[in-house]
Amino acid sequence: MRDPQDNLSTVLPYNEPMLIDLVDTWEDGTRTLPYYIHDDENVFIKHIFTRNLPPLQLEATRLLHLIQIEVELVRPIGENSKV
Repeated sequence: MRDPQDNLSTVLPYNEPMLIDLVDTWEDGTRTLPYYIHDDENVFIKHIFTRNLPPLQLEATRLLHLIQIEVELVRPIGENSKV
């Protein structure tokens, strides 16, 4: 999730290491960025990056609203980890 005040478009996320040679750019401007988790080459994810372009964020914004309204997010009392 991005900082709500960070609303200018960006070319690449500035807080994540990625495998630059595997970045794909789609026709609409969306980019997919591959990552290994914590230098573990057995855990691989792809970040769908909308570059803070409002038209590309509509679907994700709707999904986030639904999650906030319909999904109970709970954790044990006293659990303060960021994981």
